[in-house]
Amino acid sequence: MLNVGEIIIIGTQGKEIITFDFSHPETNISSFVLDFVPLAIVHPPTYLNKIVILGDYNLELRNIRTTQKIFDYSDTERTLTKYFEEVSNNKKDYIIEESREKHTRVNKVSLLGMQTSPALDILALALSNGDILLLNLKVDKILQRYRIKDARPVSMSFSQTDIPLLAVGDDKGDITVFNLNEENIVSVIKNAHKSIVNYVEFMKEDLILLSGSYNNNNIIMWQYDELEDAKFRCLRKRVGLSAPIKKLGFYGDEGYHVIASSLSDQAELKDYFLWNEGFEGNFSLVYLNISDDNFLEKE
Repeated sequence: MLNVGEIIIIGTQGKEIITFDFSHPETNISSFVLDFVPLAIVHPPTYLNKIVILGDYNLELRNIRTTQKIFDYSDTERTLTKYFEEVSNNKKDYIIEESREKHTRVNKVSLLGMQTSPALDILALALSNGDILLLNLKVDKILQRYRIKDARPVSMSFSQTDIPLLAVGDDKGDITVFNLNEENIVSVIKNAHKSIVNYVEFMKEDLILLSGSYNNNNIIMWQYDELEDAKFRCLRKRVGLSAPIKKLGFYGDEGYHVIASSLSDQAELKDYFLWNEGFEGNFSLVYLNISDDNFLEKE
């Protein structure tokens, strides 16, 4: 789902794009059908009434007012098509997976996601072989190509400072940061999260990076520090419960504390302080890192 001005845009599994235009209440709903299932939709800055729609092997520019397809970046002889042809001839670019039956399966390289850039016309594309492409939408040209090793890019964010950086979170829990001027890796934050990094976002006009993981249910704030070996150090961290919440409630005279328990098998209970995580507390076996059996034996 994407919000562009007074228009809300939704992509469906049925290959359909539905728009709700709240500036025209009498005819506010319209739709059109694609040739593929949309995975992501973005609105490039300054592209009036235009959106970019991404599928597994498709990328196209559309006018949401007229529903007209303006440009197909995955059409024959386009830059993206030539890229797919190039990687299809390179066995290293195929994704090899092992099934439960111990047979290997070769998957074609596909598009996973995209992110708009502060620079006009530039779009970052994430691919299943670990590649990140910087595509110029206006001239249909791949400007830069980066790669993260042995992982799939899941989330991306551009910095909006004098130092142009691109942060990429992957499915292994690492965050890789590229310098776009020098075209190299600035930092690799290993094990930033225990599982998929679903979210990375640079704060506006600052080299502070936020990252989050749905599986771990936590958010970390990273501060760029030239003196650090990894260039980024953990500034703040907020950790949620590791399982769905079972019960929660406010307590205390001032009402700043929330006690919450989850459906975890390890008796998870946590005290949240709304204004400062330094006053929080964990009362759970999951945080003590001991099993129920060991705990009972000591009792």
